[in-house]
Amino acid sequence: MGVAFWLACAVCMVTLVVSVEIALGSRKIKYLKGIPVIPSGSLPRVSIIVSALNEEDTIEPALRSVLALDYPQLEVIAINDRSTDGTGAILERMRITHDRLRVLHIQELPPGWLGKNHALHCGAGIASGEYLLFTDADVIFEASAIQRAIAYCEQERIDHLAVLVEFLAKGQPLLSMLVLNFILGFFSRYKPWKPGLQAVISSASVPSIWYVAMLIVQRAVTRRLRWRYWTT
Repeated sequence: MGVAFWLACAVCMVTLVVSVEIALGSRKIKYLKGIPVIPSGSLPRVSIIVSALNEEDTIEPALRSVLALDYPQLEVIAINDRSTDGTGAILERMRITHDRLRVLHIQELPPGWLGKNHALHCGAGIASGEYLLFTDADVIFEASAIQRAIAYCEQERIDHLAVLVEFLAKGQPLLSMLVLNFILGFFSRYKPWKPGLQAVISSASVPSIWYVAMLIVQRAVTRRLRWRYWTT
């Protein structure tokens, strides 16, 4: 038996160990739909911050799902991040008919910043919520998603929560395989079930291959962050 045989055995052994770890660890990740909501009168104010760069095809349905969320204390901040298509015009049209939608237009990117980091930072700067929720311009939310996510944060007393998507790709086997491979790689690298890391799976869906539906962080925590965490 040569080197190739033992190398193949080593690869199989590593694959088996990683697969078992993922299978056992993923059982510890909770589903958002299984988390009970809390009375609306005790819910803290939440600011949802959405950054959009040339998203005219997805921004309106995504924002409509956000504005339809069953959450009373909600502020929605949509950022037009230097778009050259119709994104800005769509946001302005929606702002006229939705009182809790605020629109921010960014024309230039300052030196030393990544585009999305800068846009979300600007949105956080004008937000008034106790919790800041960052999401993308192509994420569609289920009506109770925010209530359940905030209820989980309050019950578990956590400062930061990453909510993964529940990806649906019926009748698309190749896309399903690509997404599965991506998720397995993500889980093996970051292990979101480990103590100190908080992740749940939501019923939100996305039309693209992106694995985080939303990031929730307490506003008090962002005040303690140094600026270097926001910049490149």
